[in-house]
Amino acid sequence: KAKDLVARARRGERFPELARDNSDSNSAQSGGEIGGFKKGEISPDLEELVWSKDRNFVTDPIKRPEGWLILKVTD
Repeated sequence: KAKDLVARARRGERFPELARDNSDSNSAQSGGEIGGFKKGEISPDLEELVWSKDRNFVTDPIKRPEGWLILKVTD
């Protein structure tokens, strides 16, 4: 399911709607919005995956202790 959601986001489906309709996270109702972060404010492994990426980059599914995480770079 997570791989399918990534593919859909990369094809241009609206990420907030995908998050709202498919996520079990508390951020689902806000369209997956988790706020902005400055360098050093998120875990180094996640920062490495997204920090230098272009806007609209969508990560592959990331296995975390609480479940699967998909991030989209918006700024």
